Amino acid sequence: RMIQSLDFDMLKIRMFSIYKNFVTDLLKLKQPKDDTIANTPISTVNDHLTKDSFEGLIQEGFDIYILFQSLAVHSKLARSHLEDSEFTVHQKAAYDFFKEH
Repeated sequence: RMIQSLDFDMLKIRMFSIYKNFVTDLLKLKQPKDDTIANTPISTVNDHLTKDSFEGLIQEGFDIYILFQSLAVHSKLARSHLEDSEFTVHQKAAYDFFKEH
């Protein structure tokens, strides 16, 4: 029931926003376009990580990712929202980053 009331699209947008701010700060970018962030390889982001990189707002992105995964275990509807075709290119870049970490 809770799954039907969740706005997966809004959560994906939020996840990308968090990721964009994280990458912008980490790589010291000045007002990057969404495409720039989405096309930045995870390996480039990884190269700039420090021991305290995951402190702060980025935790919310991990919380959203964990929520998605937890719901997908028990719900076909939730799993369907996590299919590649259900993400924009920007959202998929953020999702893949959180998945990798």
